[in-house]
Amino acid sequence: MSERIPAYEGREPYIFVSYAHRNSEKVMPIIEALFSEKYRLWYDEGIAPGSEWPKNIEDHLRAASAVLVFVSEESLISPNCENEVVHAGADTRPVYQFTLGDKVHPKLSGCETVKEYAELRALLDDVLIGDGVTGYERGVGTAKKGNFWTAIIAVAVCLIIALGTGVYGLNNGWFNDMLPGLAPVALAEQPEPKEVVQMGSNVITHGIFEQTNQKLTEEIVFESEKTREMLYDAIGFYDWGQETPLTYENLTTCSNDEIWLNNCNEELLKYMQYFPQLRKISIAGGELETLEPLLYCAELETVCIMANIFPVEIPENAPFTVEVMN
Repeated sequence: MSERIPAYEGREPYIFVSYAHRNSEKVMPIIEALFSEKYRLWYDEGIAPGSEWPKNIEDHLRAASAVLVFVSEESLISPNCENEVVHAGADTRPVYQFTLGDKVHPKLSGCETVKEYAELRALLDDVLIGDGVTGYERGVGTAKKGNFWTAIIAVAVCLIIALGTGVYGLNNGWFNDMLPGLAPVALAEQPEPKEVVQMGSNVITHGIFEQTNQKLTEEIVFESEKTREMLYDAIGFYDWGQETPLTYENLTTCSNDEIWLNNCNEELLKYMQYFPQLRKISIAGGELETLEPLLYCAELETVCIMANIFPVEIPENAPFTVEVMN
């Protein structure tokens, strides 16, 4: 969650904000303006990849008194934004459509549509205004008083640096004049450490992790740009708001139990084994010869394939069920 603009976590009426993270530069000034006028706001800025963000968003969307949807070309192709629109509940509460360009959402045609902040401000109910403090205790405390844990970490880092400097100086004779008779003792040569693959909190106990010499925190190197884009689209990676490249750790900490592949090839299927809770895969298009890479998916139960993809080889020993979609 942003330290500058905290998300509301209280029980008073608030606005749920839906937007594509690619539009953050356009959306954040509007959020800042509403926050400055003490409107209670909740948005998903800062939810870490791999956390239970779908449940988090669902709970806050259900409890909101109003919904503000920022519509753009990016939001219209975002599965997450579409899901929020579908569950916005325009028949039970106010839903406002704020257009960031010339695009409008067809499912929000009956809702109030605005293009400027002043138009939006004129529509909002005063019941959504708070005191600017209640419900924001954690964020406001951080902004006014400073971050306690940041101070603790800073002190710890200083102590480590001081200790490291002292040990280095001791071994290089810096303190010989201060401590007569004390000579540096050569450190025994240490063997090279063996590389260990850290699997994080979600350990794949049944699957096969082929990159045994690859650290999970390293960027995934794809054989083709097309495969990278297909995987990014399948997991909604661009909507995570993450600036660093995709890593194996992102996949192994992902809680998805179902993935829809609009386009697919055999290289993409190889990455499915790294989702530890994956139980269902739906393949709507692509070029495939075999489903053999899916044999390494530990928990996979069902594979749904569009009829136009056949013929495709289904391994005889496949532990999952294959269903055909028309």
